[in-house]
Amino acid sequence: MDLISALRINLNSHAPDVIAVVGGGGKTSVVFRLAREIVARGLRVVTATTTRVTLRQIDLAPIHLRLQANALPLDALARALDTHGHCLLVGNETLLNGKQMGVTPDVIDALVAHAQRLNIGAIVLEADGSRTLPVKAPAEHEPVLPQSTTLLLPMVGMEAVGAPVDDTHAHRPERILALLDAGNAPAPLTPRQAARLLLHPAGGAKGLPAGARLLPIFNKADSAPHLAAARVAAAAAVAMGSPALIAAAGNADVDPVIERWGAVAVIVLAAGESRRFGAPKQVATVDGETLAHRAARLALESGAQHVIMVTGAHADVVEAAVADLAAPTGADEPRRLHLVQNRAWAAGQSTSLRAGLAALPAEVEAVICLPVDQPWLDAALLRAMIARWRSGSNIIAPAVEGALRGAPALFDRCHFAALAEITGDQGGRALLARYPVAALPVGAAMLADIDTPHDLPNPNAK
Repeated sequence: MDLISALRINLNSHAPDVIAVVGGGGKTSVVFRLAREIVARGLRVVTATTTRVTLRQIDLAPIHLRLQANALPLDALARALDTHGHCLLVGNETLLNGKQMGVTPDVIDALVAHAQRLNIGAIVLEADGSRTLPVKAPAEHEPVLPQSTTLLLPMVGMEAVGAPVDDTHAHRPERILALLDAGNAPAPLTPRQAARLLLHPAGGAKGLPAGARLLPIFNKADSAPHLAAARVAAAAAVAMGSPALIAAAGNADVDPVIERWGAVAVIVLAAGESRRFGAPKQVATVDGETLAHRAARLALESGAQHVIMVTGAHADVVEAAVADLAAPTGADEPRRLHLVQNRAWAAGQSTSLRAGLAALPAEVEAVICLPVDQPWLDAALLRAMIARWRSGSNIIAPAVEGALRGAPALFDRCHFAALAEITGDQGGRALLARYPVAALPVGAAMLADIDTPHDLPNPNAK
């Protein structure tokens, strides 16, 4: 998966994203790899640092401009972008250690105002330093973020996980230990602690401007142990309400993003009238379990963070059939299954889909649309869909002998607006012909649905 897609960057010179990278573990690799991706798409990008930059980093850019008194050389910048598509901005002061000063945040804010004239698709910058160590905590003066920042990417290199939080492996280890309430001893950093550090308001999320997105990156996960640890860290981030990326941005032999993680929801569509069935089929039983309960249970077993059941024509009996799943599991536990009534159910399945989408929590990154009447589905299929989404597919649907089937299907949030525009008696199937679909081969029996009482298994059959 490329960085542009995984970061959901809006490459638009009218309102370019300003992406600030902080933390440790490969910031420079992310900045310049992202810049190359943008240029490869025929667009323009400006990179910069608001701290200090080494000569090695300067050499990674095709061209750089030194700012005099932090004044933007707009004509020279336009010429550089015309020729190269990518220009690095640095300050004009060289320090005793050979590093070059970066630019001030107001320079980046001013550049945004000229982005349309210069046709800049995005601005990408490093906003702190880490002494090349894989994990850090910010100092009082860090990070140095422009007010125009729209996306903050705190990073950790996975070689820090399992290593002691000390001066050899971490920048400002005493601050890290304090943020994590980990005492004073340099104990090994755990994956969950890495996630907490990147999301901490005084750690990776420090200085997050109002309205900006936060997306932690667990980088250098290009070995089996590091990937396993990164998955634990990413799952912890999701549990804390944040999406996350697992990356290997410095490895030119692989895609920069290995996996994306985020909250997934399942919308169980259970609002239909069951006209052909002649009774509420949602409460018909298979193996002693109602179709509604079975669908909700499978959704809960999928590993999704949120499950929503949309009821309608027979709301009372359907909701009664899943009451045990909708009840809190304890005094301090949230409801596992959320019930939403669609009072416009007679206008078709699309109204139930919109009702489910409207009920999604803001942090949801992907949704599975699950009909209530496929009792032979396996939760493993839903888990396989989530795994394919993490690997970069934006629509996933089952296929029987090469032919796509429309349900169940998973949709990335980039398709939520299109899903909400569907009308009539149809669901997400309407998008399968319009966009690329990752197919999961399954047997036809698993996808069989219940339309009439004759479709139910014979309880007396042997």
